[in-house]
Amino acid sequence: VKLKELSKGKQLAEEFEDYQSLIEICDELKDSEQLRTYIEQYGDKFMVVFDEYLRSKSALSVLFQKEYFDLKSVQRYLKSKPEFAWMVDIKNRDYEHASLSTLQLVTETIGKRQTLLAISKFALLASSHNEIRNAEAIKLRLRFIENEENLCQQRLDLLSNLDEGERLKQPLISAKDMIKNLILKKNTSQSLLQHYCSALKILSQMETNPDFDQLRLFIFAQAILVDPLKPIGNSADPLSCNAKTLLSQLFDYIKHENLDKYNIIPSREKLQSSNELISFQNNHDFQEALSAIYSSLLTR
Repeated sequence: VKLKELSKGKQLAEEFEDYQSLIEICDELKDSEQLRTYIEQYGDKFMVVFDEYLRSKSALSVLFQKEYFDLKSVQRYLKSKPEFAWMVDIKNRDYEHASLSTLQLVTETIGKRQTLLAISKFALLASSHNEIRNAEAIKLRLRFIENEENLCQQRLDLLSNLDEGERLKQPLISAKDMIKNLILKKNTSQSLLQHYCSALKILSQMETNPDFDQLRLFIFAQAILVDPLKPIGNSADPLSCNAKTLLSQLFDYIKHENLDKYNIIPSREKLQSSNELISFQNNHDFQEALSAIYSSLLTR
């Protein structure tokens, strides 16, 4: 091949199934038809070498050109690659599977996650028109996608110090880590209340997340620890004693933003017995003050 004796090189490469040489010869001769024949003839083993060759040339997009993408061998190979499987699904109008596969892809940046969520949503909507589907299942999936889109937007909002292009390139941290960063971060331009409200906004998109219960306890317990409740004592108006505390302000925020529909507020019993508040469990003044705040929820 290096000596440009391509005819002889091709003969030897075919005899010994030297896929790399066959690809180089076809590339040198611009013989896409012969290359298509080899792909169909040798299948996945050939595709692995062809994939590596294209990547080395930064030309992987060649596989998605019609002359190659139409080949069943190419589609089968791409289908085995999670990052490309959804493209094959869309080509074959399997929109339902395309929606699922894009949703399950692991991404590194906020921008890529947003793109895949958009593809997943459009594919799901297309599937609802082209397939007999359970309408309720579609609604549930759409709700999940929209929650994830909201989380992406909240990630971007927390990076307001960067321009839009840079924000999209930032690592995709989990919603759980976002909440913990907000609650535990100190010395920022935002107020304590703003941090906690942002955390609650994120939590409102996580109702089906397995960490939901743990995180809501964490948020409210930390609010109590950083701004302890005052004893009610013999106050004539026990409800107003702690009206300005962080915990009460969070309850007000939840009501104002209509977030209570997401079951964000933990029960008083669960909060009181949480690990973070273990030192308060035998504190009568604390229990009395907490009970008063929770009872005020009924009047809001």
